[in-house]
Amino acid sequence: QSTWELKKVQQLQSGGVRVAMVGDGINDSPALAQADVGIAIGSGTDVAIESASVILIRNDLTDVATAIDLSRKTVSRIHINFIFAVLYNVLGIPIAAGALVSFGIVLQPWMASGAMALSSVSVVCSSLLLKLYKKPQYNKLFDTSSTLHDKAGVNTLPGYRYESRNSLVQYISAVEESEQHLLERSD
Repeated sequence: QSTWELKKVQQLQSGGVRVAMVGDGINDSPALAQADVGIAIGSGTDVAIESASVILIRNDLTDVATAIDLSRKTVSRIHINFIFAVLYNVLGIPIAAGALVSFGIVLQPWMASGAMALSSVSVVCSSLLLKLYKKPQYNKLFDTSSTLHDKAGVNTLPGYRYESRNSLVQYISAVEESEQHLLERSD
């Protein structure tokens, strides 16, 4: 039963697509482990939770979109902090080395140590801005014009497309129907 999920993940990956797999049971574990990002539902089995790289505490699939949104904001904040630190050091190190002595600007050692401490504090404060993160609203989470897998050039469920704001519910229903059909075929 779990082989079709694993095969699908491998098929998508062989096409150059980064795959995130959401699962909650023993049958999902091989696909969760194979996927680039395995996402386990917190109420799932221990095997699924151990196989996943992300664990959702609640049984709410919208948390998948929230986790992706929060991770994007976190990576963006890391880039901002890195750029700020590089710029700060590109300017601060030459001044501390005495590059501006000919202009009468001398940086005393206590000033340099204070500047380095200020640099660290500013990066930490910038990172703390992530505490202000607000979960996106449900109706803004989904692109109603197309699916993520359509953008990647593949279809996870043949003939299925997002067409309304109820697309998550429609998608879950389509997945359940597909699973039921596969279970009936395997019996």
